[in-house]
Amino acid sequence: MKKLLLLVLCTQLQAYDFDFKQIEEDRQRIEASEVTYHFDFQNPKHKYFLVINTLDVATTMYAIENRNTLIEGNAFLPEDPELEELLLHKAVTSYVLNYAGLFNTYPDDKWALTATNVLITMAVLSNLHMINTND
Repeated sequence: MKKLLLLVLCTQLQAYDFDFKQIEEDRQRIEASEVTYHFDFQNPKHKYFLVINTLDVATTMYAIENRNTLIEGNAFLPEDPELEELLLHKAVTSYVLNYAGLFNTYPDDKWALTATNVLITMAVLSNLHMINTND
């Protein structure tokens, strides 16, 4: 059955005319654009993203463990999350944001990472305010 499927697929592929010249031109254009889609530790905005997310986890854990009246405000997490749950949430969120192109280097998209960093900074400041105003 697998051999038959492979034979049918190969037959269908041969029926198409691939424009290898156009494929090569497209490859060269993509490489020349220098657009990347990966986390770059040398990029200050990417470093800031990592640091501010670490601070978010640290202040959240401190607030929950040391202030009896405080709870996690994120609707995707329980009110009293474990460290592992927070780290998993951050990892999944970062993966989804990377998949969505948040860490690319295309100049027109840099606003999205800046906006994300501002929002997470506001969450950390909120955590610190809550820690300092609650016993």
